[in-house]
Amino acid sequence: MNMLTIDEAYELTQKLHGAPDTFRINTNLNWNLAPAFFSPKGNSTYITLSHTNNDISKVNINETGLLDKLSILLWMGYGCQKIRVSLESDLKKANSGLRPKYFPQRAVASGGAAYPNEIYINFNADKQYIYRYSPNYHALIAHNQSINTDNQSDIKIYINVKFERTCFKYKTFAYRLSAVDTGAVLGRLIAILNALNIDFDLDFDFNGYDTNELLKINDNLEGTYAILSIKHNSVTAINDVINQYNIKNDASLNTNAAQEQSCIPAEMIALHQRAHYCDTQEENKIKTQTNLKKYRTYPLTDLFEASLNRASLANFFTGESSSKKVLIECIEHCVNLLKSVSHHCKGGSLPNLNFYCSVFNLSDLESGLYFYNQNQLILIDKDDHQLDITKSLHLSSANIALSSFIIHITGNIDWRGNSRGLKFYRILQMYAGIATEAISLAANMSGLSAHPYLGYNSNKIKKIYKIIPSDQEILCQICIGDPDHNNIYHQIMI
Repeated sequence: MNMLTIDEAYELTQKLHGAPDTFRINTNLNWNLAPAFFSPKGNSTYITLSHTNNDISKVNINETGLLDKLSILLWMGYGCQKIRVSLESDLKKANSGLRPKYFPQRAVASGGAAYPNEIYINFNADKQYIYRYSPNYHALIAHNQSINTDNQSDIKIYINVKFERTCFKYKTFAYRLSAVDTGAVLGRLIAILNALNIDFDLDFDFNGYDTNELLKINDNLEGTYAILSIKHNSVTAINDVINQYNIKNDASLNTNAAQEQSCIPAEMIALHQRAHYCDTQEENKIKTQTNLKKYRTYPLTDLFEASLNRASLANFFTGESSSKKVLIECIEHCVNLLKSVSHHCKGGSLPNLNFYCSVFNLSDLESGLYFYNQNQLILIDKDDHQLDITKSLHLSSANIALSSFIIHITGNIDWRGNSRGLKFYRILQMYAGIATEAISLAANMSGLSAHPYLGYNSNKIKKIYKIIPSDQEILCQICIGDPDHNNIYHQIMI
């Protein structure tokens, strides 16, 4: 498919909203043909990370070194719960030609449990390798030889999307879904970076072709969506740790070989290429917005408990009522995290999000649709639309009728007039994902269960709630309520 025009790309993304039924899911799935997850080679060089659930609960941040902080960041940020395989034994299997199978349990949400994200780490102090994080083993695997010429001492974390993992099930709708999934991972990572007192920059505006060359990735199969740059006084001390591993020259690390891409729709690649093209256009660079450093951070222990709850709380609800205070706290936590994102984001303005709340069962607030504005909930529709809202959802993994409330995140997707073109649309979806994860973590901190979803008919919901502005699209929804522990539903990566 040739390069899309802006109008063609806009028309295509419009189909991903409203009623995306024709894009939403591949009903003829053969899971035996599902895209394989990252499998290290038998002679891979790797660094085993130490911090898992048992270790994090005892962490003293002031006495924790940088590599250990990275270990905590990656474990919690990726939502890991258990290491179910042995890296050493699987490398032996790889040497003998066997393909290991992985079943790590995650606590961070992902549409269809597809988990499209890959994380790469570039220690600029290490001139030999760029590493790929393996959540299956909680280890850094040497990915390819570094060609980096950056003299800065920052550590760069690249958050990538492997298109085929989500496209296999969701076809072109995966373009939107994988960006929201990326935002969920980013939301986790940023909340934990704040808790660990690590200074960082967040970058959405970069030359995608440069990252392709650096990471040796095929642009038709994978793309970099965001870059986190960690600033730390002890970054250079990482050299001492890395040098203990006797890193060797290994030509087999070049991963830029041809790969199967039959499940990736041409439209999906065309949308990515259109956004990618925007990366290199000088006129697309816009001024950085004013950064506000008035945001609240949350203790690592609270985030850790919320992370554990995310894996253990049920996605089904009991019907027990909650309170107005909890609802406001969920959105306030989200607003605080978005302020942190704004403070650390460089090179571009960020979109505005609005929050509407469908209240079904709160002990101190009547049912209806509310609009959130500066710590206040404004009633704009007092009719009970719970049954109608439930019918507009494509969801079987939660009993929404027994939830306490739903938070609808909305934004303006009319990006044609924005200087970054389609790139802005992708950032908007990631931003919605960050907000979704922040709300979910806050709900978990309160002992409630949160179930984000993108499977819904936005046109029907906007028709039910006629007061939602016509220029606003519903980007994501989070269903929140008291968890029913007799109906635990775990998301497992296969």
